[in-house]
Amino acid sequence: MSWSRGRVAVVVAAVVLAGGCGVHPGAAADVNGTRIALDEVDAYTAALCDATTAFAETQPNAPGAEPVGSQELRQQIVGVLVRLELARDAADDLGVEVSPADLAIDEEALPPVVGELDDDQQETLVELFGKSQELSAINAAIGQDVDPEGRTPDPVAVGQEYVAERIAEADISVDPRIGLDSDLEASTDQNLSVAGGDEPELPSTQMCG
Repeated sequence: MSWSRGRVAVVVAAVVLAGGCGVHPGAAADVNGTRIALDEVDAYTAALCDATTAFAETQPNAPGAEPVGSQELRQQIVGVLVRLELARDAADDLGVEVSPADLAIDEEALPPVVGELDDDQQETLVELFGKSQELSAINAAIGQDVDPEGRTPDPVAVGQEYVAERIAEADISVDPRIGLDSDLEASTDQNLSVAGGDEPELPSTQMCG
């Protein structure tokens, strides 16, 4: 399994940025009154950073072994957690339930690099993967509920679109240090450096490892 940027986006994969207004101290984001703790986000980011660094060190020539920015991971993780809260709310409103089997994580199927981390980091990553799995399962259940005839072959995509439509009405605020704009895209002011007209490079302090 390749830890490419695309894969990281899946593991980790729209929010209204309120300029930090309304974010409680110690919160990375607030979603309809539910607090997403900054400590939780930082723990997930650190563990995922260590995993991507370990992968790059053990398989430097493999696809997906390119350096990854810790801020990029943090943004993606916050996006997953915000969307998960919105998906849970949507499922409650629709009366949709997800079976425990759909939420189960097969730890033996996790990327081998996870086994190279210490026990605490492994537990943290399994928890993060569990939340990503829950988001996917809820989206699928919502998709099947709002499109029972299966006009769209991918119920997960249908659920994602349904949840995305609720974002404008949600009460969401994000710590501005996360660096996301109102579309959950990285803001342009990310302290990037550019040399010789090349693609922007992250400072070493913002890179994993």
